[in-house]
Amino acid sequence: MKLKQSALAVAAVLGTLSFGEQAFADPSQEVEFFGGASFGDRIVDRPAAGPALRLDDDATFGARYTLWSGNRLGVQLAASATPTAIRYTQGGNTDVDVYSVDANLLVDLAPGLELGGHKVQTYAAIGAGYTWANADRPIVGTVGTATKTLDDDGGFSANAGLGAKFYFTDAIYAGLDARYRYIDKLVKTDGRELSTVQTTLSIGYRF
Repeated sequence: MKLKQSALAVAAVLGTLSFGEQAFADPSQEVEFFGGASFGDRIVDRPAAGPALRLDDDATFGARYTLWSGNRLGVQLAASATPTAIRYTQGGNTDVDVYSVDANLLVDLAPGLELGGHKVQTYAAIGAGYTWANADRPIVGTVGTATKTLDDDGGFSANAGLGAKFYFTDAIYAGLDARYRYIDKLVKTDGRELSTVQTTLSIGYRF
């Protein structure tokens, strides 16, 4: 699993580096702010008895900047924050903030698509970055058969998904985006790989 995700990230980076100056002739740029939901996963392997420590489902928000070329390709930088919790820790849930930064490659799937005289852009995205957790207190829970105290940490992440934007004018648009996100780990010793999903609505400006 980890090897597959690493290969996807390498492909995204190589695709980004393959752009030359000619690829970005007549470029356009976009800035957007988004909010939505992030769906969590177990952060450690399932214990012998009882539920495993789990990153909760919660709201997420952030911003993206995209540089589009004239040949349907875009390079996107994104950052997000998810104020959430780790469930099933001792003493109740542990509040944790999860942050992500990504570099993504976007492909316009249907150039020239319109709806009611308004431009509609559908796209696919793939990228890689870093995701880390900042817990309010030590994370105490059952790992295997033992009770352990875990420190928050971070790791490599990769994402892939689809999105669509509806342009109210040539510059202002609203977007819908859904991405699968792989996270290497969010705690140090005993941390496991996470498979999460992020769905967002955005409002943006193209110039």
